[in-house]
Amino acid sequence: MLPQWLLVLCDHGLMMFHLVIIGINVLGWIWLRTRPLQRWVLLLTTLSWVGLGAFYGLGYCFLTDWHWSVKRQLGERALPPSYIQYILHNKLGFNFPDYWVDVGTGTVFVLLLLITVGQMFRSRRSAA
Repeated sequence: MLPQWLLVLCDHGLMMFHLVIIGINVLGWIWLRTRPLQRWVLLLTTLSWVGLGAFYGLGYCFLTDWHWSVKRQLGERALPPSYIQYILHNKLGFNFPDYWVDVGTGTVFVLLLLITVGQMFRSRRSAA
C-alpha cells in the first residue's frame, strides 16, 4: 500500500489527467492542430470502452478503474459506475440517474466518432 500523501497525489493527478482526456475527446476536433491528438485519444477511449468493454462490460474505462482503486485505498466508498457520474454528482452537485448519464455519455461519444470520421473523410477528399 502506498503512503497516504502519495495516494492523495495520485488521486489529484488522475482527476486532472481524466479531465484532460475528456476535454481532448470532446473539444479536440474543433481545432486543426489538435485533431491528430484527439483522434488518438478517441481511438484509445474506443479501445477501452468497446475492446476491453467486451470483457469487463461495455463502457469499461481502465483509467476510471485505476482511479477508483486509489479512491478505495483512500477510504472512499460507494463510488458510482462512471467517472462522468462522479464529476456530475460529487464535484458539480447534480444527481442524475446513472442510466441517463450513461445514455448522454454514449450519445456524445457516438457523435464525436461521427464528427471525427467525417472530418477524416473530408480531409482525405480535399487532399486528393
